[in-house]
Amino acid sequence: MDINHINVHIIMNMWFYLVITDNCEHSMGHFLFLFTYFVSGLCGTLLHALSTIIIPVWGPFLADIPSLGASGAIFGLMAVYAILYPGNKFNVLSGVGARKVGAGVFIVIYFVAELTYAIVSILDPLSIGQTAHFAHVGGFIGGAVIASIFKAVKPKYKK
Repeated sequence: MDINHINVHIIMNMWFYLVITDNCEHSMGHFLFLFTYFVSGLCGTLLHALSTIIIPVWGPFLADIPSLGASGAIFGLMAVYAILYPGNKFNVLSGVGARKVGAGVFIVIYFVAELTYAIVSILDPLSIGQTAHFAHVGGFIGGAVIASIFKAVKPKYKK
């Protein structure tokens, strides 16, 4: 991954962190928020490591993709936000200007794109680049599990 892609990656992580974490931490409380952050990061790291073991042809190549930073944890918080605040709106830039898109829809589409990248990286890891896509997927799944349990237990979020 060249330096320009690294910068965009960091900017996107920080943008999502800035946009979503205030609501998530306010809803979940400091401890559960921090727990979710670390568990999501751990789930992302574990799925990335598992992907290097279970993929027989490309495993050694995928093992060279670093799993560093907070992407898995950020994706976990994105899952929390999508589950707790699906109706909140994001302003998304498009070819015709800014559009309002529901957070749930936007984040699920973003997750599906990331899952697609992970699957494609199994088939041809050279085509996607040096990003640990399985770390993103694992973090999202970890955050989604915690958020689903939280939503089921917390009376305010039950529907």
